[in-house]
Amino acid sequence: MKKNYSVLALVLATLAIFAINVLNTGCGGGIEAEYVDDEGAVDQTEPAVEEPAAEPEKPTSEPAVEPVEEPAAEPETSDCQDLDGDGYCSSQDCNDSPDDANKDGLVDGYFIHTGATELCDEIDNDCDGETDEGLETIVVYLDEDGDGYGSGDELYVCSEKGYSGNNNDCNDSNADIHPGAEDEPGDGVDSDCDDETAPVQEDPKADLSITIRYGSSANRVLSYQVYTVESDLGGWWTEGKAATSDSSGLYFEASFDDADNFLGLRFNVAEGDPADSWLCMGNDRTASILDDVSIQVIFLGVVYTTEDVETWSAPNGQGCSALIQF
Repeated sequence: MKKNYSVLALVLATLAIFAINVLNTGCGGGIEAEYVDDEGAVDQTEPAVEEPAAEPEKPTSEPAVEPVEEPAAEPETSDCQDLDGDGYCSSQDCNDSPDDANKDGLVDGYFIHTGATELCDEIDNDCDGETDEGLETIVVYLDEDGDGYGSGDELYVCSEKGYSGNNNDCNDSNADIHPGAEDEPGDGVDSDCDDETAPVQEDPKADLSITIRYGSSANRVLSYQVYTVESDLGGWWTEGKAATSDSSGLYFEASFDDADNFLGLRFNVAEGDPADSWLCMGNDRTASILDDVSIQVIFLGVVYTTEDVETWSAPNGQGCSALIQF
């Protein structure tokens, strides 16, 4: 009976150890149950636990995707291109340029297309093959040198811009030559278009210089009077310049250094005695300068010529006297 109690105690101890292992491992997972051999020794060896197979690693990033290039758009070749944005296709537009050649901020071709309004700009705005048609015109002349004076035949245009309203220019290739320009003395150019050129104006060496050319070969003497008071006019003759001869005939010269207060010059040309032969021809009030006489008097830089000489008859119609008033 004593031996049976010992076996029962051993069974109960084994069941208790099994229960503890179940509680520690959860329903017998992972550790094999202990067992008691015939001697009552407990086997503490744990059976090998088989690890589950590792799952393959997932990639941390998506694989690189090569970009796909879009094919270049084909250029538009339709007749309905509208490069200047005026609403008209190229087939209806004789200027479809998108440029701004004159830098005015407007597209060159915007106002040019079929049916556009014709403007006065020397451009075929409405694409009908004509320029500035149907506009009011004015008469102008070419102004080639741009001096404001034109030349040539009449032109009918809608704007005077670049033209002139007259054709008075005698040289339309030189802007320095036109009516109102100043003749340069001695250059032989008719700069003011008056059919005359200015003579050479030499710097006078004296306040007053007198040069008279006389075609006759007779021995003649220049008689003259310069006066400073009106009442002295005709009061005396100053004789003393004989004629000098050259290839052009006779000439007389006289000069005065202090003549700034002179009022005028009375003179004649005589053969011997001043009253014997006169500078003029005719008598009474019809006397005039001889055709073969040329006169140049320079007084304080101003040139007087034959046209500036006043003439009148000598007493009894025997000749005339001549006067230049300064």
